[in-house]
Amino acid sequence: MNSQILKKTKSLIFNKLSLLFLLLMVFLSFLLISMFHQYEKLTLSNVTEPLTLLTQNASISLKNEILQSAQGLQFFVDTIDFNNALNEYRNERKGWNLNRLTLSYSVFYSQVLENLIIKDGPEGNVIWKLKQNEYTKIGEISGDRIYQYSLWHKTTNPSRTYISITVQNATGEYITEFLDLQLIFNRNLLPIESGKNVSFTVLNQDKLVLMDRNSENIGINKLDHLKEQYKYKDLNFHDEEELWREIENNHSGDMVIHSYWWDTLPLKNATKIVAYHKIIVDKGFFVFEVTKDYSAVAKQLAYGSARLFLACLLLLFVLSFSFFSIYRNKLKEAAIIKENKYLNEINKTLQSLHDNEKAMFHQQRLQIIGTMTNGINHELNNMLTPILGYSSLMEDEMKKDAEGEKSKYMDEVHEILLASMKARDIIQQISYLGKQNIETIYHYQNAYSLLIGAKKMMTNLIPSNIILTFSILDKDSGFYCNTTQINQVLLNIVLNAIASIDSNKRGTIEIIYTKSFRDNLSYGCISIIDNGCGMDTHVKEQIFTPFFTTKKASDGSGLGLAIASQIISSHKGLIKVDSKVSKGTTFTILLPLAKDTKDSKIKKQLNTKGLISSMTTILLVDENAKVRKVLEKGLRHFGMNVLTACDLKTAIDLFRVNNVSAIVCGDPIGKDSGINLSVMTRQIAPTCPSIILTAFLRKEVIEAKQTGLISTYLVKPVTFDELIEVILENLRKSKNETLKSTEIHK
Repeated sequence: MNSQILKKTKSLIFNKLSLLFLLLMVFLSFLLISMFHQYEKLTLSNVTEPLTLLTQNASISLKNEILQSAQGLQFFVDTIDFNNALNEYRNERKGWNLNRLTLSYSVFYSQVLENLIIKDGPEGNVIWKLKQNEYTKIGEISGDRIYQYSLWHKTTNPSRTYISITVQNATGEYITEFLDLQLIFNRNLLPIESGKNVSFTVLNQDKLVLMDRNSENIGINKLDHLKEQYKYKDLNFHDEEELWREIENNHSGDMVIHSYWWDTLPLKNATKIVAYHKIIVDKGFFVFEVTKDYSAVAKQLAYGSARLFLACLLLLFVLSFSFFSIYRNKLKEAAIIKENKYLNEINKTLQSLHDNEKAMFHQQRLQIIGTMTNGINHELNNMLTPILGYSSLMEDEMKKDAEGEKSKYMDEVHEILLASMKARDIIQQISYLGKQNIETIYHYQNAYSLLIGAKKMMTNLIPSNIILTFSILDKDSGFYCNTTQINQVLLNIVLNAIASIDSNKRGTIEIIYTKSFRDNLSYGCISIIDNGCGMDTHVKEQIFTPFFTTKKASDGSGLGLAIASQIISSHKGLIKVDSKVSKGTTFTILLPLAKDTKDSKIKKQLNTKGLISSMTTILLVDENAKVRKVLEKGLRHFGMNVLTACDLKTAIDLFRVNNVSAIVCGDPIGKDSGINLSVMTRQIAPTCPSIILTAFLRKEVIEAKQTGLISTYLVKPVTFDELIEVILENLRKSKNETLKSTEIHK
C-alpha cells in the first residue's frame, strides 16, 4: 500500500515538475524574443539619438548663422559710413568707398557673402551691385517687418544656391545680401559630417536639395531626378517616399530605410538610418537629413544576440540541473508532508480570504461615506443658502416693523435661522471628515457655554450605572474653535469611556475645565477622567492610529480618536492620554486661550460705515439661480446696487461696461472657476476686490488668496452678516489702496 502511494506521489510530482519545466521553457523563449527586441530597440536608439541631436544642432547652427548675418546686415546699412558712401555713389557715381566698405563687411561680419545688391524699392531698379551676377528665384522663405528671406540659385550655375536677406535703410533703399549655402554647409556641417562618419543633406518643402556634400545634387529634386535617371530599372523607391511622408507629418524623428548607395556603380542595396529635423518657416520648411550606414548597427546586434543566446543556454543548463535536484529532493519529502502541507495551505487561504473580505468591506464603507459626502455636500449648501438668507432678511424686517414691540413670529424665525446655522456647521463637519475642506473658520467660544452645551448633549447617552459630573473652574476664559468639532471630540472620548466601564460596575466620568500654563502660554485645559478598565502601554501608543481599535468590528472603525487628534491639532492644541490597567483613563485636551473680539468687530464695522451707497455696485456671479436670487435680495436690502450673472462670459461683459465696486462669485461657475474670473477682472480694474463663495474649499482657492489672485473667500452657506462684513472690509482696503496709489502718482 505504501509502495503504491509513493509511486503515485512520484508520478504526480514528476508530472507537475515536467509541466513546470515546459512552461518555464516557453516563458524563457518569449523572454528571449522580448529581450532581443528590446536590445534591438536600445541599440538602434543609441545610434539614432546622437543622429537626431546632430540634426537639431545643425539646424540651430544654420539658424544662428543666418540670424547673425541678418543682424549684421541691418547694423551695416544703418552705419553713417555706409549711408555716406551710398549718397556719394548716388550723387557722384563714385563707388570706391561703397565697394571698400562692402568688402570689409564681408570679411569681418559675413564671410559667406556672395553678393550685395541695393534697390530703390522691393521690386525696384538696381542702384548698385557688388558683383554683376544674375540669379533666379527658387521661392520665398519668410518675411517680417524687418527682414525678408528668399531662396535663389545662380542663373548660369543652378548647383549654386543662395539665401537672400533684405533690409531697408533709413532713406528707403532696399539692401539685399546673398549668402552662399554651400559655404555655410562647409563651415557648419562638413566638419561634423567628416568627424561622425555621416552625411548631411538640407532640403526645402519642395524636396529641392539646398545643401549636400555632392554639389551636383544641389538645386534639383533628388528623388524625382533619381526616378528619372533609373526609370528603366526595376528599383524600389517605397522607403524613400515613406520617409518624405514622415518628414511632412512630423517635426523630427528617425527611420530605417531600405534603399541604394547612389554614389556607387553598379548600384548596391543598402540599409540606412536616416534622422531628420525640420525648421518651420512662414511659407514652408527646411529639413535636415543625416544618413548613416546600418551595417555597423547590424554587426553590433549580431554580436549582442550571440552573447544573449549563450547566456540563455547557460541559464537553461542551470535550470535543468536545478530541476532534477528539486525532483530528487521532493521525492524524499512528498510522502511525509504532503497531507499536512495541503491542510496548512487550505487554512492559510481561508484566513487570508477572511482578512481580505473584512478589509474590502471596510474599504467599501469608507468609499460610500466619501461618495455621499462629495455628492450631497454641494446640494445641501445650495439649499441652505436660501434658508439662511431669507430667514435673516425676515428677522431684520420684523425688527424694523415691530418698532419696539416683539413681532408675533420673531422667535420662530430666529429658531429657523439658528437651526440653519447649526445645519451649516454639521455640513462643514461632514465635509471635514470627507477631507473636502482643508481649512475651517473658527469663532470665539466661551468655555463655560461650550461645556454646558456638551453636558446637555451627553446626559441622555449616559447609562444608569455611570455618573457624569462637570467641574468648570473658570467661567470667563474661552478660545477660538469650531464648536461642532470640539463637541465631536468630547463626545467621542466620553463614548469610549462608557465602553471601558463594565455594565455591572458603578462607574464615574468626570469632566474638569481649568486654566493651564505651558511654555509661557495660556491654555484652556479640559480633562475627561473615567474609572474604566484602562489601557496597557501597547494599546496607549496606538490609540491615535487610524483604524486601530480594541472593539469588535461591528462596534467601531478605529477612526474616532484619530479624527479627534487631527481636530485638536488643527486648533493648535494638544491631546494627551494617561491610563493604567484596571485604574482608569484620563484624556487631557489643551486649547490656546483667546480674548473675545466682539467689541473690536463692532468697532471695525463702525469704521466701515459710509462705504455703502447707491453707487456701490456688486457683481454677483453664481450658476445656481436660487442662490443668486437670495444673495441679490440680501445685498439690495443693505442698500447696494446688484448686477447678476450665471456664467463667466456674461460676468466679464457686465464688468467691462459698469463701475463695479466688488465681485461676489460662486465657485465653480460651470466648467470655469471664480479664480479665473478674478484674474480676468483684475487685469481691467486691479483694485476691485473679489470674494469667492465655495462649498468645496480647495487648495487652489487658499493659494489664490495667499498670492493675491482673490481678495478672500467664504465657505457656503453664508449669512448676510458675514457676507456684508467681508464686503465692507474689502471695500475699505480697496479704498485705501486707491488713495495710496493716487498719492504715489502725485
